[in-house]
Amino acid sequence: MLNFLSILAYEWKKNFARVSILGAVFLLSMINLGNIYYGYSSNSYFADNNGWKNAYWELYGRFSGTITSEKLADLKGLYVPLARKAAHMTFNTAIDSDSITGINGYSDYLMLDSYYVADMQMFCGYAANAEEIAMKAKENTELYHALGNAYQARVNVKIYDLFHDRRITSFAYTEGYKRMTEYTFSSWLVLLICLFAVSGIFAGEKEIQMDKLLRSAQKGYYATAYAKIVAALLFAAVVSTWFSFVDYCGFASVYGFKGAGSLPVYALADFKYSILDTTLMQYFLLASAGRILGMVFFALLCTLLSLMFRTSLLPFLLGCVLSGTACLLAVMTQNACCIYWKVCNPAFWLYSKALYREPEYVNALGEPVAVPMAAFCCCLLLCVILSISICHVYCRIGLMKSWRIGGKYAGISV
Repeated sequence: MLNFLSILAYEWKKNFARVSILGAVFLLSMINLGNIYYGYSSNSYFADNNGWKNAYWELYGRFSGTITSEKLADLKGLYVPLARKAAHMTFNTAIDSDSITGINGYSDYLMLDSYYVADMQMFCGYAANAEEIAMKAKENTELYHALGNAYQARVNVKIYDLFHDRRITSFAYTEGYKRMTEYTFSSWLVLLICLFAVSGIFAGEKEIQMDKLLRSAQKGYYATAYAKIVAALLFAAVVSTWFSFVDYCGFASVYGFKGAGSLPVYALADFKYSILDTTLMQYFLLASAGRILGMVFFALLCTLLSLMFRTSLLPFLLGCVLSGTACLLAVMTQNACCIYWKVCNPAFWLYSKALYREPEYVNALGEPVAVPMAAFCCCLLLCVILSISICHVYCRIGLMKSWRIGGKYAGISV
């Protein structure tokens, strides 16, 4: 075990603890933070409208936290008079410093409607909508039992259990989490770094003909292959975790979460039918863990490609093509009806929103299995297959070379 850890430490230092890799991680982290700020300045009304921003946070203490009838009446007292003026188009658009936003009454109406009323209406009406879905699922369960379709009956039982008694009882500022769940730029950066770093893990040794010397060592076969595999997946996990941390810090500093992490994930409109029953913070951690799994798969894929070529450039380019194609297909087909494509394509773990936003199930011997669980098992199986393939190919290549050197293939054209 100690020998293996020594080999692992050597492989990590040789392949990943390099100035070029650390410099790339730092540079792309800065680019990632810059992109988060650019997205805020382009998409948020608060970025270029201090009146809205200041007015929102002044009112936030009155309406945040547990939703009560007093808070709803208070909000209604502010909003209804403004909504009537908007309906009758009787607003004075001149600057009014006494308005809530310090701009005019119409600006007050737009700010309240966009940031308070719309979300509050959704939160208050969510329990009734969820219960309606649960009752429909219960009716479907009885129908499928009558028709003798046991599988669909089980699916609807799960849907009923999922939506029954769902409710949103608190109000908080969710724009930061909403933007973060939509953010995919950092996944591309992590993928690029992983492919760049891992592409030379075997090919780099061949470029300087170090592979022959390593195979002549006592631990030059399986131990070395295992160490390279573990080093590659650890690097993918560390870099993915780092960028998740950068994402969280970037969105927290730019938007501010203000306690929204304790809201259920279905408080976001894109997740109102989500298969998850977690908080927003728990969803972020779950999505980060899923991205690690996806990155490990692509790192192992690039490791296998590195084993097949003698230069680092070719596995990097081919890895970019294969992983980029898988990611583009995942993005283009995330709304498709074929759930088996979501299960089989590991790239969906880099954009896991598509896996969680709807209750979808796979038929596993008559038992409905949630798509995220099926996708997890499939991706894990693919990672294991890639790891075994890397070890097998690495050791087989080494044995063939040793046989040639020993003269076994002398006079034979191979």
